[in-house]
Amino acid sequence: MGAARDFVVAQPAAWLRLLGYKLVRVLTVEPYAPSITNDVGLRRITHRIATVSEHWFFLAFGVVGLAILLRANPRAGMWFLCFVMAGLANVLVTYPNPRFLLPMTATLIVPAALALSATMDAWNRWMVRRQGAR
Repeated sequence: MGAARDFVVAQPAAWLRLLGYKLVRVLTVEPYAPSITNDVGLRRITHRIATVSEHWFFLAFGVVGLAILLRANPRAGMWFLCFVMAGLANVLVTYPNPRFLLPMTATLIVPAALALSATMDAWNRWMVRRQGAR
């Protein structure tokens, strides 16, 4: 703990660059090493596309779901926002690898489901209006 504190005090710019690097890695999701997954070639590319797509789905729908939740029930929304921030703090303390993103991703599942449900409801209403206009 003392070594980490000394590093931050002695080199605040390096500490800020490290936080920025980790935040970028949260958005791009660093894949597991090929030595762990044994993924090579097309399998590695497919795995990477699936991982990034899933991550961005949870981020996008989770953020929209948090906004919906904050408007509908501010207290519950603030709890979920605190959970997401705790998950983000976990990423900033550890290395931003997919396994360390689990606390943030798992917390975003509920708001993402809320946003997906609202999206499907809006799409169903649009389809009913469209079919009724024919």
